[in-house]
Amino acid sequence: MKDKKAQAGMVVGMAIMAIITIVILGVIYTFVQTNSLTRTTVENESVVISGHEGQLANTRFYSLSFFGNNSASVVTTGAAVNVSSTGEVNVSNVTFVDATYNATYIHTPSGYITDSSTRNLIGLISVLLAIVILVTILGTISLKTWGN
Repeated sequence: MKDKKAQAGMVVGMAIMAIITIVILGVIYTFVQTNSLTRTTVENESVVISGHEGQLANTRFYSLSFFGNNSASVVTTGAAVNVSSTGEVNVSNVTFVDATYNATYIHTPSGYITDSSTRNLIGLISVLLAIVILVTILGTISLKTWGN
């Protein structure tokens, strides 16, 4: 391309494509980060216990930090609270079983990646892809510019 306007148009077009690509990769990275790489804390969810059993709203339970009635924790008063990985709650050694309790717990989203190495690689893939695309675009621009 010997025409300076065409050359400038190509540079502007490549720059716009680079910006769009980086924005799209940022959105993809954020989506993957929030849906696959982090656990979520649920605070003060109401759980109805009837006949020593109840169910958490999120079925992919990870860990329980509080289970009680208002500010009194049932866990520290000698009661046994067992929560299965599917969110089923079973309480025992409690005098008031047919009641509503508050639960604060951590659950994993449905797309959560359990392998830590895979979680690290997933985060790096979009960054490396952005770098490769940026280097390709800059290389193409520089070759076209130096070639003339």
